[in-house]
Amino acid sequence: MITLFYASLLALLAFVLALWASVRRGTTKTIIGQGEIGGPLHRAIRAHGNLIEYAPIFLIVLALLEMTGAGNGMLHLLGVLFVVGRLSHAYSFTLPVDRPTVPRAVGSSLNMLSLLVAAIYGLILGLPQVF
Repeated sequence: MITLFYASLLALLAFVLALWASVRRGTTKTIIGQGEIGGPLHRAIRAHGNLIEYAPIFLIVLALLEMTGAGNGMLHLLGVLFVVGRLSHAYSFTLPVDRPTVPRAVGSSLNMLSLLVAAIYGLILGLPQVF
């Protein structure tokens, strides 16, 4: 049930980012394509796309960890890190593009950290079952 909670939060975020991209598509009058690289439509599309690229593997590993009996505290820690990272990363796409931003760095770091810890924890829990 913990994975369901985080999957639902991420689904809501995906909905908001998809809506943002749709609105940008309308305001830029771009029916097909992504507009200019770095432009408002392109940034909205990438904010949504980046979430869609990372969330599935995270949720699969989180669900498998939950099914193998990983502790609720660890599952929530991973879920919170990932969701906060995704929110921070998505927010960074609303900021000017002329320089790196703290929200993007924080978002990317939390995203990678949560994926890495989940993967290592999965290996630790799964390894005794493999051999």
